Amino acid sequence: MPMLWHRGCCWIFGLTIHTEGIVHAQTPILFVSNHVSYLDIIILGGILPGSFISKDDVAAWPLFGALARLQDTLFIERQRHQVCDQLDQMQARLAAGDNLILFPEGTSSEGTEVLPFKSALFKSVERGSPISVWIQPVSITYQKYAGQPMSPEARNGYAWYADMPAVSHMIHMAGLKQASICVTLHPAVRGEDFVNRKTLALHCQTAVAQAVKENLPK
Repeated sequence: MPMLWHRGCCWIFGLTIHTEGIVHAQTPILFVSNHVSYLDIIILGGILPGSFISKDDVAAWPLFGALARLQDTLFIERQRHQVCDQLDQMQARLAAGDNLILFPEGTSSEGTEVLPFKSALFKSVERGSPISVWIQPVSITYQKYAGQPMSPEARNGYAWYADMPAVSHMIHMAGLKQASICVTLHPAVRGEDFVNRKTLALHCQTAVAQAVKENLPK
């Protein structure tokens, strides 16, 4: 039901989603994706069978906070002293068989480049962790607007980053024409196949960034 709800929201906002690749067949999975906009919630929520990991302030957002709660989001505080508790919560959810969706950049960007992935939360799935988890990188690329290659100006109607005010951005976005977004699902890997969480995070970031670069309008 949550996935159908997210797909319906994409239709309401005029978002056409194209997917490349498939969701890994074995669970549990930690999906790791670049982050462009609050719209990523409904885009990925309609494709990926999992719950989001999100900053706790998202719970208070209009509409998107409700959608996040609907998908049983794991809300966390991005504070260094909270990392151990966050890792415990992630491992508990994954051990219970839940799939989780993480935006490891820690913030959103303007959609043409992928920021370095923060590795702290990868500790929950790195070599030596108590559970065996698949990690599947995911790339989101905002490609077209009104049937044409998306210009930087048009992309800013969807990308939400820096100090853009949320409410006015949402109101403006709701009045835009149809946009096309490409979601690339990369091959899944295991944390134990990497030396540590930093090399795992770098592998995922590299795969995601390469697909975004290739899928951007030329």
